[in-house]
Amino acid sequence: AMKNRSLVGSVTAASRFEDTRKNLVDRLSTVVDNILKPDNTHVDKERLFHSLKTIALLSSSLEMGALGSGVLMSLQFLDPVTGWISLSTLAIGGGASYMIGTTRIARQYRNQWLQRS
Repeated sequence: AMKNRSLVGSVTAASRFEDTRKNLVDRLSTVVDNILKPDNTHVDKERLFHSLKTIALLSSSLEMGALGSGVLMSLQFLDPVTGWISLSTLAIGGGASYMIGTTRIARQYRNQWLQRS
């Protein structure tokens, strides 16, 4: 009465597993090949270093402005209220620009990796 029942499963389930496995291996192979292509790595490195350099220049410029405000305030060339406002604004702006910039770069590369996979 129970001739058609099997403990393992049907043949179609096993073939679907093999198809899924083959598709996964093919997709991973394609992603790894795309990532390791010498053309893309050079372009990606240049883009990354350019982005980091831009963020570093912006952040350090704002921080130098904060330092300049502090020096001018300590030499009494700048009113203390104005000096503290400019010092704190430039210092916070320098730190925030660095954090926002590195977060943006990380998000871009995360999206790029997701697109490649």
